[in-house]
Amino acid sequence: MGGITLFEGKPIEKLIEVISQGIGTLYRPRAIRKEADAEAYKLVVLEKAKAKAAAEKSLVEFEMLGVMEQKILYREQKKQLNLEKIIEIAAEQINQDSQVNSEKVDFDWTTRFFNLAEDISNEQMQELWGKILSGEVKKPGSFSLRTLELLKNISKNEAEIFTKFVQLNVRHSRGHFIPYIDQNTFEEYFNISYSEILLMYEIGLLSSGPNIGLHFPALEFPSLMLYEFGTTGIQVTTAAHDRPNSVAILSLTQIGLELAALIRFERNEQNIKYLCKALTTPYTKIILGELVKEAGQVKLKNVFEYKP
Repeated sequence: MGGITLFEGKPIEKLIEVISQGIGTLYRPRAIRKEADAEAYKLVVLEKAKAKAAAEKSLVEFEMLGVMEQKILYREQKKQLNLEKIIEIAAEQINQDSQVNSEKVDFDWTTRFFNLAEDISNEQMQELWGKILSGEVKKPGSFSLRTLELLKNISKNEAEIFTKFVQLNVRHSRGHFIPYIDQNTFEEYFNISYSEILLMYEIGLLSSGPNIGLHFPALEFPSLMLYEFGTTGIQVTTAAHDRPNSVAILSLTQIGLELAALIRFERNEQNIKYLCKALTTPYTKIILGELVKEAGQVKLKNVFEYKP
């Protein structure tokens, strides 16, 4: 993790405001605090430990009070270190932006975030929590309370499985989908087992339903659809025909979409070929290219035709 070099200006000020609101006291990220601050915090926690131990004195032997103090101190210090790491990640993320949304972050959201985040000790998961904090500060409402609750309970292994699905998510003007030709093909291309699909359903990151699919009706006139796959654009032109067809799909839930925004999309040629294969029919022509935005419009450059 690189050092934080700039803590001035509106973005970081808003982050500090949200952190202070969440923990109930004025707060400055560790990278700009003096060492004495950390020592002072330790003394405060120790005093709280002593008070708690003293209150329970009638229930334990006197010599056990020191053990209780150390146990409480250890637990509270561990929680603080977890928060420090998550806040440091959030500060680094938000320092990359010159502006943030001026809208206030919801107080209940802030309180819930810090109550949950203090128990996150896995480094990979701390990275996600730091990105969520910075993302919510930049644009309040980006991450729901339901997303926080799910993320609290997700394991590192489950997060790694979910990342594989994120790399397959396709966006278009009417929504998003993950093409699913059949289980054998899906497992052959991506090494994703059926049990992993069921697991994503179970924890609430994939949605299911009896009629879920991408449906293509018969066409009286040719049609054109642009699919966004990371930085790759897939333009599908379908000729007029009288035979409707459909593509089986998987779909991320709203919580899944919120978490997907935290994960870097990695371009993969095999994934692109799989998507083109799923969209190919006797009536389609597929053009691929690099997505670019010009004058507010999405266009393709460096185009070439997909050949099955």
